[in-house]
Amino acid sequence: MSSIVVGRRRADPPDAALHFATTEARLRGRPLSLTHVWDLPVEVSFDLDPDEDIGVPVTACAVPGPVALALMAQDAELLVLGRSESSIRPLSHVLRAVLHHVSCPVVIVPPEDNGRRERIVVGVSETQASATAARWAAHEAALHGAELVVVRAWQLAAHHWRELGRPVRAIDRHRPAAENRLRRWVRATLPEADPTMLAPHGGPLDAILATSSEVDLVVVGYAPHERLGRVLHGHIADDLVNLSTCPVAVIPLRGGE
Repeated sequence: MSSIVVGRRRADPPDAALHFATTEARLRGRPLSLTHVWDLPVEVSFDLDPDEDIGVPVTACAVPGPVALALMAQDAELLVLGRSESSIRPLSHVLRAVLHHVSCPVVIVPPEDNGRRERIVVGVSETQASATAARWAAHEAALHGAELVVVRAWQLAAHHWRELGRPVRAIDRHRPAAENRLRRWVRATLPEADPTMLAPHGGPLDAILATSSEVDLVVVGYAPHERLGRVLHGHIADDLVNLSTCPVAVIPLRGGE
């Protein structure tokens, strides 16, 4: 059975990433694996007997190899990693490598996460990667009993010289069409869900970040095997992880989807 894997460093105390992974393991009914990567050419694992029973098996293991590759090689339904660096610094090479090459959903948890999951936002762009992310977000919202918010940013493509001269009026004129387009996409993609839908004008990163201070989890899709998907989604995922004040889930589009 695949597990919820949380990457740990030597002597890490309990933190927001471990709390996130523990909650997910309990809600999903999956074993929890605390995984540490070291430089010895052996693998060690043992079952833990925690003071507080979380309702699922818990295993601690140490695996050899480069950190990113070793973490991604685990049989994970979900990989959870902590982000301790300041948001003004670039992502570590480990986080960047995992985000760009992982084949399972990965959640990056900042140290200041409050642990609540009451409002989950997913940024979409009507791609297959976005559809995969939206379905994952809907399932996550159902697990937590949380509100699901679907955000699709759009930008004005002026159809007439008058629209170039009066962009505010043009944006207001095109906004209903953008909102209707999002509603149609959500109905086709999430027929069982009843999410809040937002279609703000502007860039996708700015639109998602504008909501991140009011939500408890941000979800975005990623297509690592498609060149265009890497360009469109990869930079947004990197920037969201670095700038968001709440956990960010990056959902990769697998080759067969």
